[in-house]
Amino acid sequence: MRAWLITVWAIALASCSSGADRSAKGAGRGGDTGPAPAFSADAALRACVLAAACVSPAFQLRGAECVHALERGNVGYLGTDLQRFATCAMSGATCEEVLECASLRHGPGYCQDHPGYSCDGDWSVYCSSDFTPVWAITQPEDCAAHGMTCANGVCTDGKTCNGPVVLSCIDNKLTYCDLTRKNESARDCGVTFSGGRCGASPSSFSVDCLPAQSETCPSGVVTPYACSGNILLGCNGVLKGALDCGAIDSECRTADDSFFLDCMPKATDCTRNSLEVCHGSSVSICVDGRYRDVDCASLNLGPCQPLLDGGAACGRPNN
Repeated sequence: MRAWLITVWAIALASCSSGADRSAKGAGRGGDTGPAPAFSADAALRACVLAAACVSPAFQLRGAECVHALERGNVGYLGTDLQRFATCAMSGATCEEVLECASLRHGPGYCQDHPGYSCDGDWSVYCSSDFTPVWAITQPEDCAAHGMTCANGVCTDGKTCNGPVVLSCIDNKLTYCDLTRKNESARDCGVTFSGGRCGASPSSFSVDCLPAQSETCPSGVVTPYACSGNILLGCNGVLKGALDCGAIDSECRTADDSFFLDCMPKATDCTRNSLEVCHGSSVSICVDGRYRDVDCASLNLGPCQPLLDGGAACGRPNN
């Protein structure tokens, strides 16, 4: 069964590994150069194959869509759970290792014993009770990093409140009230973003933690919006983003199936909408216009098996 859910977290969480494949420059078209993909094709492919087998429910994307999202993470909103999972998948040898890393040591074992909201010291942790078995990526937050403590499963500055829920900026901190627990939170925007500030959000009628003014995407949109030569320009949440399409053997132009601009692969053997298929015990996924095989056993997974929705995936360990 594949339910590939991307959870968009409002607060950027610290990655458990700094090894994301993020080289500074890539070769563009016509002499243009720009940032390489957030994750290389190899790193994205490995992460997406592991996610399909390790996470339950898994991220709500086809394998090809998953690779597409990870490669373009710097010009489109990429949920931090998938991003951290992909970073951890570069070094993790087993599902358990990747999940422990991606959940900041609050993986399946912790969630089995702590469903819902809980405190692990000054870490606020949420484990959804809907996931059975509990293979999901949890959402831990370091309260101490923002000068808060954890109480009743949430970060708080120690003050009580009765609402209504009003976001406000006080001393560069985003303050708000958790009505369920009557706890006030005060998030340090300088921790959320390096040099960050609390101010009016460009994409809503409220306030939020924002990066330095020079780094903010002025429109607040999350979809790519311009081509500069072969460089795709867009927004990663509230941050400016750019991607060198040449680094993924693509051209910056209007996508074939929409009005949006995108890095469109030069190869046309398959697309981001193509289903995965089994080649023996390996799974084959479309990457940048071409199918690529992944040996499931090389990732300590069971052999490839067809899915009821018409796609395919490596089996879970010990299948």
